[in-house]
Amino acid sequence: MFFCGGEYLVNNGCPWYNIYVFYKGAFAMTMLFPALLAVAAIAADQWSKAWIAAHYADYVAQYLAAPDRFYGVPSSAHLPVLSGVVHWTFQPNTGAAFSFGAGRTWFFILVTFVFFGVVAYALHKKWFTGASLWGLALVVGGAVGNLIDRVARGFVVDMIEVEFIRFPVFNVADCCICVGAAVIVLAVLLEDKKHETDR
Repeated sequence: MFFCGGEYLVNNGCPWYNIYVFYKGAFAMTMLFPALLAVAAIAADQWSKAWIAAHYADYVAQYLAAPDRFYGVPSSAHLPVLSGVVHWTFQPNTGAAFSFGAGRTWFFILVTFVFFGVVAYALHKKWFTGASLWGLALVVGGAVGNLIDRVARGFVVDMIEVEFIRFPVFNVADCCICVGAAVIVLAVLLEDKKHETDR
């Protein structure tokens, strides 16, 4: 109920109520498509991990039986994507993106929830608009994807390995986080440049 003109109204007779409804509706529509992008990122990440876990079921079982004695998937079992460039594999990760901070699963679970709190506050303050909101959607989608793994499996499934440089094995969620962060940075830089031009 809304206070208007000395009485409580629950219908559209109050102008303040109309403004409130319009504001909330516009904000909801602004958030709709970025939210769908985040959901799509989560779905793509979880599907790819489920597919890899099913394909490498024997190696997953080996890791679960003896994590300290698992030395990775042999090169003969790799699935080529682009010869000499990238292939699929299975690599359990108990750290953050690109295997950073391995062995600290619960710490990164806590960090992820703190991050979600910061995101909720930033959205409430409308710090993210336009392109930066889309970038944030990718980051959140990637964070949720890896969080699901940490909670459900106790480790994150990584599967993308590049061949032409030494680089940690990563996954779709990591890609979403990196691309989203790049979009946010680019959007902020362009916005700052626009403000400088308008002065």
